[in-house]
Amino acid sequence: MADHGTLRPLRRPDFRKFWLGHGASALGSHLTGLALPLLVLDQTGSPILAGLVGTLRMLAYLLVHLPAGALADRIRRRAVVLAADAARALLVLPIGVALAVYQSIPISALLTLSVLGTLISSVADPAGQAATRHLVDREQLPAALALTAMRGRAVSLTAPLLGGLLYQIWPALPFLIDSLTFVLSFFLVASVRTQLGGGAATAKTTFISDIGAGIRFIGNSRFLVLLLAWAALGNFATAGITFALVLIVQPSGGGAVGTALAIVSLGGLIGASLAPHANRFRSRLLVPGITGIRLLIVWAVVAQPTPVVLAIGMAVIALLGPMASVPLNAYVFEVVPDHLMGRIQSSMTLVGGALYPFAALVTGLLAQQLSVQSALGFMALMFLIVFWLSLLRGLRMPDLAAPPARRSVDPVPSPG
Repeated sequence: MADHGTLRPLRRPDFRKFWLGHGASALGSHLTGLALPLLVLDQTGSPILAGLVGTLRMLAYLLVHLPAGALADRIRRRAVVLAADAARALLVLPIGVALAVYQSIPISALLTLSVLGTLISSVADPAGQAATRHLVDREQLPAALALTAMRGRAVSLTAPLLGGLLYQIWPALPFLIDSLTFVLSFFLVASVRTQLGGGAATAKTTFISDIGAGIRFIGNSRFLVLLLAWAALGNFATAGITFALVLIVQPSGGGAVGTALAIVSLGGLIGASLAPHANRFRSRLLVPGITGIRLLIVWAVVAQPTPVVLAIGMAVIALLGPMASVPLNAYVFEVVPDHLMGRIQSSMTLVGGALYPFAALVTGLLAQQLSVQSALGFMALMFLIVFWLSLLRGLRMPDLAAPPARRSVDPVPSPG
């Protein structure tokens, strides 16, 4: 009998250590992610420089993410994760020490160290994502992915408040804690006994050819191509509606904005906890059904774009999101060979989030030139396209009850 309990993967010591280690490092990274622009503002008074920090880090992450996935497949993933934790701890520590001793740090050094840390994270993340399949049984994979999503939602819910508080107490504190979280993650991952995969490189392949093999694999799979489009447009529309929520609630004050976004994050956290149960009843109608419900909610929000309706609507949309994405991501592990998983995971992160940075810009432009309701209408049209994609045969997952011979969406292409 399949094991669908959301928390059951945590009973496995190796998964629990890996999950806790990555959670600690993610929390530390979010703390410094907030502290960095605050620090630049305090030292320079320049909003442009403060924004530049985040922009450079995002660009660095995106630019190397695809080759980072190939690296995660060529080298043993345990070694990649351990080396990344050690390197990031050593990169963040000098910032905390400089602030503790000198109360300042040169902006050039701050930018260099933070961008280097982000580059290393872009290598570690695909390796960690690809390693998940080795830490749990196949039946527990949806629950493991749901726990990862829950961890991310919990961090995003608590880190901004905690990071701001720690920075106010002592500017060096978020950076020193971040360095310690990487040390903690290093020792937790080092104690994992399970082999995490990777190390598939041979003398017959080059780094460039490995990247090409990953791209060809995606191009030959209708399921993966449609999944990337579904995720990219869905993330774009969701981010756009969230920014519209900020625009509508903002006149009520920063506290109201924080409360509204916390409600949305709470919805996502609840949805992630329910995702394994949705996978338990997985059928070909799961993704179209959930996507269709989200579409109806979006159109209801467009019709009545008040702060309360928007906040509740977005919370429900955030709740339903993991109930579709977790089963889809679990199915990715079924159709992608392990030796390609790092490249596929990096591609999913890269393409799935490619449009995300433009959501606020597009929403803001439409709101300024037309109205917030028009901006919401545009995002509703994006959701309509996402719903259409979910109806296409290539994106359908097979029923869990289907015989094994029928449980392939399309032929698995050769990695060569």
